[in-house]
Amino acid sequence: MGRLKIYIRETLPERLFEWRLILRARCLALISLWIPTRKNVGVLIGPANSANQASAWAKAFNNLSSGVGALRKSHSLRISANPSQEWFTADYEVSSQERNDVEARVSLLQEAVFSKRIVLIESLRPIFAFRKGRQGFAPRHSIDDAVLMQRMGKKVGVIFHGSDIRDPLAHAIRNPYSPFHEVESKDKRARSSESPAIDMSKESAESLQLREEARELQKSSEINRGLIPQLRAKKIPFFITTPDLFLEVPDAHWLPAVIELEKFKVVAENYPILRDDKLRVLYIPSRSWMKSSDLIVPVLEKLAGEGLIEFKNWVENGAVKHEQIPEILASSDLVIDQFIGLFGVFALEAIASGRIVMTFIDDDHAHHATPPHINITPETLEAEIRRVAALRERSMIRVQQLVMEEGVPTLEFHELPVSDAISAGKDFVHHYHDGTYSVQVLQEVFGLRIE
Repeated sequence: MGRLKIYIRETLPERLFEWRLILRARCLALISLWIPTRKNVGVLIGPANSANQASAWAKAFNNLSSGVGALRKSHSLRISANPSQEWFTADYEVSSQERNDVEARVSLLQEAVFSKRIVLIESLRPIFAFRKGRQGFAPRHSIDDAVLMQRMGKKVGVIFHGSDIRDPLAHAIRNPYSPFHEVESKDKRARSSESPAIDMSKESAESLQLREEARELQKSSEINRGLIPQLRAKKIPFFITTPDLFLEVPDAHWLPAVIELEKFKVVAENYPILRDDKLRVLYIPSRSWMKSSDLIVPVLEKLAGEGLIEFKNWVENGAVKHEQIPEILASSDLVIDQFIGLFGVFALEAIASGRIVMTFIDDDHAHHATPPHINITPETLEAEIRRVAALRERSMIRVQQLVMEEGVPTLEFHELPVSDAISAGKDFVHHYHDGTYSVQVLQEVFGLRIE
């Protein structure tokens, strides 16, 4: 009897509220079958808008469906502590404080969701969480959101960007250059570019120590990984933005990041590389510790001190706004990225700008499509920079070529001189990262068609 009272007092109102939302959505969906101007066809992506990708994917949908009834009215959503201070803007911007008001969440749902066919939830961050009661917002409430969207007749997917699902401990064991590993001393870590790599395979998970920042990521990503079985049970598809995340979610679909190609095409056309006497090297870490600044910056400062390269320490000069990136890339020849083992958005923008990129891609990731680059480790970083500074246009860059062997696609690796590699890089980003490929992925997964 006590449980029944609790259900009537606390749970039943939530269920009645959801049933009203579901009924209204179903009715609108039926109406849209007869009224073409009210087709329920848009896509909502949020609430993280990480690296502006939600906005970029939504824009790609809208561009490809311009003048076509199959897809339209796609929007991005960003919920943050202070949206006005974000690097990027979204179509719907809600502060964390505003989201605490249930009426505001209802209004957001009515405005942003009813006109959409697809809802893509980023990083398992809840948007509405109508069942949370007085609890704080938690990843498990995103499951409630997904179920509600399904019952409203929406197609639902979940997007993972990286740290939201990556297992730092497994990464540290797998990758000897992982930024998540707590090296015994900072001096030893700084000297690792001159000494053999730490063989992480010889260390057990019990004895391996993660740095403090990584331990926090471990806790949050572990929660998300624990929710994967529930999502699978609901037949909700997963999407990942970088192929390395297949190690975390093997049944995911690769949803490539989208970059503003036209903006960076201008850089490539108007600011050719290797025109100054000194090699201009660029390194801008979004998070210094994760991008291994303690391994990279000392090498760059050493070479700059020798007069071999030109290098400005952006780590010391504070954060860089995204609108500055094209101008900064225009003043560089060579871009150093990271040792995590993936190609991020900034590295892709550098490729689109016609720059040479150095980064570390591990063996697992190397079997997936990767743009032309010079593969580096902490041990080879200095030597590779010296090689490019000496050979310049005659430098060789590793390139992947997709070949068909008896109908099976296979990646082959070879090296090309700078000019040819840059041209191949431009072709690569146009094929995978202009938005068309990403929309095609979503079309296939959700059974959509753009005529």
